[in-house]
Amino acid sequence: MYKNLYTLSNKYKNYKIVVYGVNRTSVNLFTDLALNHSIDVYAFFDMDNRFIGESFVNRPIINISQLKELSHSILIISEINEKQDLQKSIGQDVDILYKDEILDLNEELSKEKIYLYGIGGNGGKIYDILQNKGIAIEGVCVTALGRIEEWCGKTVLPVKQIKQENNCAIIVASDIESNIKEMLDQLNYYNMDKYIFYFMSKNVISNMNFFKLLILHYIKEKFMVI
Repeated sequence: MYKNLYTLSNKYKNYKIVVYGVNRTSVNLFTDLALNHSIDVYAFFDMDNRFIGESFVNRPIINISQLKELSHSILIISEINEKQDLQKSIGQDVDILYKDEILDLNEELSKEKIYLYGIGGNGGKIYDILQNKGIAIEGVCVTALGRIEEWCGKTVLPVKQIKQENNCAIIVASDIESNIKEMLDQLNYYNMDKYIFYFMSKNVISNMNFFKLLILHYIKEKFMVI
């Protein structure tokens, strides 16, 4: 089973997630949150009061008064938005955050025996986060052995030597789309949880037409396939 590597931080589990804007940028952000991080968005925020009372991607559109009345809510903005400017306009009583500020490693990792697939920059970053959380890894692997025989105290194995055991999972430690595909191909016959950075890259999301994005959301919510 494929799983999201980064999901909503436990710190924000009980918060209502509101996406800033009612436009293509906000739909892209909504898609990223839903598909790549399994985050349920509560509403969209309309700063200009143009669509209040309507719904967008089956979510209510709310104004600033309604936003401030929501208990335990946070406003998520796109990377293209300037947080300081919005904070001044909306007020200090609303928590405004970028997507990356609400994410953390999937907490389900703590229940599994973890193999780290990839020992590059992302592998090192993920390893450090796991160490800080007290989550040990069973081993590390690569597609083909090179000069590095040992990494962070673990013998580097070719991925084909990874044993399939109960509660065994593997983290695909790459955020490059082509690499993820190649690595998943190597794991095609492995019956274990596979944690990946994303199901759909930002570039793909940005280049999809609006109609296709709506269909993706419908399929996810209707059939729970992702």
